[in-house]
Amino acid sequence: MDELTQRLDRFERRLDDVAKTLETLARVEERQFMQTKTLDRMFTQLTDLNNRVDDVEDKVKTSPMVTILWGALVVAGGIIGFLINHIQLP
Repeated sequence: MDELTQRLDRFERRLDDVAKTLETLARVEERQFMQTKTLDRMFTQLTDLNNRVDDVEDKVKTSPMVTILWGALVVAGGIIGFLINHIQLP
């Protein structure tokens, strides 16, 4: 009877170890699932952000005529600034 009790005790310990292992695996699986959800959400947000950046780039793109006008405005501002600094008014 003593040998049977020892065997049952060993079997019970092994079952406890298996239960602990299964519990640990369940926790790992839950964490992995949550990380996957987080990565999916981040990927969606990154895609949305990329689309918004593309929209802004499309709005910022200008025609050559607008670029030439801005360049002329900058040059005119530089000339006016130069003249104001170098011409002495009486």
